[in-house]
Amino acid sequence: MNGLIAATEASGLTFAIENWPGPKDNFVGTTPHGWQQLFERIKSPRFGLEFDPSHLLRIGVDPFAALAQVRDRIAILHAKDTAIDAERLQTVGYHGKGWVAI
Repeated sequence: MNGLIAATEASGLTFAIENWPGPKDNFVGTTPHGWQQLFERIKSPRFGLEFDPSHLLRIGVDPFAALAQVRDRIAILHAKDTAIDAERLQTVGYHGKGWVAI
């Protein structure tokens, strides 16, 4: 990523990763801890986050606390409404599996 950012310096582009937790538990850029690891390795101010608070809610991370930690590295704020009902939270339909016929 550092090489890509350096090669495109003249473009002025900002590269952002979305904090999507994905289908596995090994995605690096999903939590404040993972973001700090990335920012330590990619120091350019042209590398940041597409910050989606709903993804944090989904994995049990306080989005307001996370925002306070990385507000200067947010390139895009993904805004939408969402609600988490812990009693009904379930993952269905990953890659075409688990969907009930409608």
